[in-house]
Amino acid sequence: MKSALTHFLPAPRPLIRLHAFTALALALLLPVHSPAQSSTPPDSSTPTVSAETLAARDAADLAAFERFATDAKARGLTHVSITTGLPPSLWQFDTPGDPYPGWFVNNHSILKIFPPAELQPFVDLDYARRVQHIIAERGQVLQKLGLKGHWNSDEPQTLPEAFFRAYPKLRGPRVDQPNRSRVPRFAPCVDQPETLKLYRDALHAMWTAAPVIDSFSFLTSDSGAGFCWVPGLYAGINGHSDCKDRPMAEPRAIPLDDLRPRLEAAFDFAARQVLATTERLPDFFPIYTVGGRWQRGVELWTDWCGGFHAGMMWILA
Repeated sequence: MKSALTHFLPAPRPLIRLHAFTALALALLLPVHSPAQSSTPPDSSTPTVSAETLAARDAADLAAFERFATDAKARGLTHVSITTGLPPSLWQFDTPGDPYPGWFVNNHSILKIFPPAELQPFVDLDYARRVQHIIAERGQVLQKLGLKGHWNSDEPQTLPEAFFRAYPKLRGPRVDQPNRSRVPRFAPCVDQPETLKLYRDALHAMWTAAPVIDSFSFLTSDSGAGFCWVPGLYAGINGHSDCKDRPMAEPRAIPLDDLRPRLEAAFDFAARQVLATTERLPDFFPIYTVGGRWQRGVELWTDWCGGFHAGMMWILA
């Protein structure tokens, strides 16, 4: 019987090079039907699926997700994958006769689900908006249940060739499998500041849609993903000339003009959170959370950190 972990919890896959990873140790099997996801290339003879049919599919999937999340909460889980079982991005079968997108249309990328302005002309925005809506609705389910969301994707993943023609400086390594692909496919170089900005913008949009997401795991090699100059690239070691001789461990200098707005954004976010708490709960100094919300009206199990919230208020004043 297929486990619910295969549908809403990320299946274990080898991580060859880790960019960011949060491990979730979960020992729970919940039998539930897992919707089949096809990665068959679209065919001109295949009828177009109506918006009503897609909406019905998404509604059924959301109901299954809520049932799973409810059972997960009852069994003590704290996190549920918010990305497992998303619709395949069949629009990426962009070259007739090329089967290689079949290896990544079910392995999603933040940049293609929440595409920044620079990427929007090169991706299927109807697909992106549909998946954004699914993620937002799943996030609302988790928030209602007091659970957190886990994000799993492949990063940095291949982007359309037309994007790299428009932004040639951002072209990173070739990441396809030459024995299977018919055309070369490239991922963006994450050593370029412009690429990092794309990720910041996409993450901001993601957290706006689903603020319950607080842990991540990324497959960073295989399935159309990879970093520059990594020996495990199927096409051989390759990448952007700017980072060829730059060790991964080398500190990256961040220009002050770039760093300051990011720090100010973090400061402003903290200020909004503290203000919201003080307005909602005046004269209350929270210590810890229960069910994802600040503890209230129960016996304290510790008071050693009582100054944290007051300290933030003092810093922000």
